[in-house]
Amino acid sequence: GSAGLDMMLQIIADKHGYELALLVAEQYMHPHIRPPHQDQRMRLQSRLNINNPRLIKAIDIMRQNLEAPLTCQELADASNMSARQMERLFKQHLQHSPGQYYLHLRLEKTQQLLRQSSLSVLQIATACGFS
Repeated sequence: GSAGLDMMLQIIADKHGYELALLVAEQYMHPHIRPPHQDQRMRLQSRLNINNPRLIKAIDIMRQNLEAPLTCQELADASNMSARQMERLFKQHLQHSPGQYYLHLRLEKTQQLLRQSSLSVLQIATACGFS
């Protein structure tokens, strides 16, 4: 990502002025200096091109519960919709069932931890809900 460059540009701007930071950003072909309060990652709605608040809530809940995955019914209840309605929304917007999408998120997290952490395979499996 560009977090390191964003931090460097902010430090340059703070210590030596915004003009110099812009010149440095230009040298690194960085389009703009991101303010410290701005999110680095795209919001879920933008990344997945989804505008349904219940579906977004369901996906957020999935992401918060990778270690101990919820059942489809628990997820639907927490998202204020029926299991059938949730199933339809997932199929319509993501072309996967809620269970398939949940598994995808857990496997994605597993891959990330395998690449970027020193945790054992057993610890990673447990952290991603595979017991």
